Amino acid sequence: MKSTWQKEEKTLTVTIDGEAWQEAQEKAFKKLAKDETVPGFRKGKAPEAMLRKQISQQAIMMDAVNEAIQDMYTYGLDTEQVVSVAQPEVDVKSLTNDEMTIEFVLEPYPEVTLDAQYKDLKVEIEEVEVTDDEVDHQIEHLQEDMAQWVLKEEGVIEEGNKVVLDYTGFKGEEQFEGGSAENAELEIGSNSFIPGFEEQLIGVASGESKDLNLTFPEDYPAEDLKGQEVVFKTTVHEIREKVLPELNDEFAKEVDEEEVETLEQLKESVKEKLLVEKQNAAKEAGENKLIEKVIEFAEVDIPQVMIDNESQVLLSEFQQQLSQQGLNFDLYKQILGQTDEDVMAQITPDAQKRVLYRLVMEEVAKQEGLEATDEDVENEYKNISETYQIELEQVKAMAAKEDIAHDVKLKKAVDLLLSR
Repeated sequence: MKSTWQKEEKTLTVTIDGEAWQEAQEKAFKKLAKDETVPGFRKGKAPEAMLRKQISQQAIMMDAVNEAIQDMYTYGLDTEQVVSVAQPEVDVKSLTNDEMTIEFVLEPYPEVTLDAQYKDLKVEIEEVEVTDDEVDHQIEHLQEDMAQWVLKEEGVIEEGNKVVLDYTGFKGEEQFEGGSAENAELEIGSNSFIPGFEEQLIGVASGESKDLNLTFPEDYPAEDLKGQEVVFKTTVHEIREKVLPELNDEFAKEVDEEEVETLEQLKESVKEKLLVEKQNAAKEAGENKLIEKVIEFAEVDIPQVMIDNESQVLLSEFQQQLSQQGLNFDLYKQILGQTDEDVMAQITPDAQKRVLYRLVMEEVAKQEGLEATDEDVENEYKNISETYQIELEQVKAMAAKEDIAHDVKLKKAVDLLLSR
């Protein structure tokens, strides 16, 4: 075989001839012969001479094209050291008994031109501190997490209470679909229901009933309810109020942190964790600023197919996040009144940034001679296993070694830039 690569035209031309082309034709003939029927013989069992008279040379040649095409493409890419980012267009330029020439029109992996000035870039990592107010705010969150909902024996519904109630929604004289529930839990002030529903329940006592006169918002997803006046008939069964634990040493112990026995120790622990979070956030912000600056020194023409492929990856990740939240993609679009095209339009800019980041960091790694060793890859597998609490062998089955090596190499590039 022989090949040529025309960079400007993006065409890879490969010719197969000699013994390799004859072998491809012979394989094609044998494949066709297995299914050929000759009177007086079982399928594929007739003498070769008779089969060759019955099977046309054109059929053999066309099947030989399919037999040889993948090997030709692989040979051309390897020989010319070209990487394609999508399936090529295929055009058979010539086809004879002695040789075949195929032209592959492909989209090559983009070249990145990176100005050497990137090596001198610097960014400042913001110095951070944790205030007493921030510690107190975090302690309040812990209080909220450990709060108990206590039955309210007397009194009426107030802001912040949690109620158990039945409700039935009517539009005119008719109940509307999805507007009824029994023993539903609702926290007053959570804005879980349409505007006015929770506010009109304030002042109602346990065991009482009340009709709530409301209007659905104009942008409500259900067409038959948007902007409509409705009545919810409600009956309150139970009222509970939130009781926060006292801030003392016992509370600190209940938080269940190692080596925390007193409230002061808890505050110190909270402060240390907040400081680490802020430092990590500041470092990440610095990384992003540095990478943005490096990208400014790069020139690259990104093929649209790479952006489209990355958009599909982002879409898949987003759909998985929705699933973890108990939503599906179709419901999400319905709630927001969006189409597939709307969602893709929102995703595409982020996909382009991810592709650009990857290409530029690959070029940094190339210029700096960075590679991932087997030890690096093994350590990364272990990190993933420990972080996500997944068995090591399962992680290895899920993530290909070359993909992990690629990620490690990009991390090394970022770390090198930061170290300067």
